[in-house]
Amino acid sequence: MRALILMAVCCGTAAAQPNVKLPTLKEALAGDIVAKVKVRWSKVVDGKRVQVNILGGEADRLEPWLSEKPGPLKYDLNKNRALEKALKAAKLPAPQKYLSEAMTDRSLELLADGPKEFEVIGRWSMPDKTWAKKYPALFELLEPMLKQQVDTFGTMPGAPK
Repeated sequence: MRALILMAVCCGTAAAQPNVKLPTLKEALAGDIVAKVKVRWSKVVDGKRVQVNILGGEADRLEPWLSEKPGPLKYDLNKNRALEKALKAAKLPAPQKYLSEAMTDRSLELLADGPKEFEVIGRWSMPDKTWAKKYPALFELLEPMLKQQVDTFGTMPGAPK
């Protein structure tokens, strides 16, 4: 313990941090998605990307024309577990390199906790009708969150969840 503290003081905190390996998509899907993988569902509206981020039973939505910070959505671990099952059962195709900018497309990204921050380990973009037809379980869980009202008052201290 003293060596770790001494290393942090002498060399800075970067040298004292353990080397975290970014998991592969296959490893992430085989493990506990709820605890270790951030799910991002997005679409483009008027040239700006609206994003829903889900991790550990919590969700938020970022609408860039309204705020720089995401707002919380009503979400819980049960919904997150259902999403995990749907992701594992979906048998998604090979990941794509880039996100689509088409307004009719929806994009799904899986991000894993990497050495510095969450990093994309898989991304898929396709028209919303294709998502609904080929991956209905995923689409039915994710799409309504793009329309759900942000839970403004649920984040107040002492407010019931």
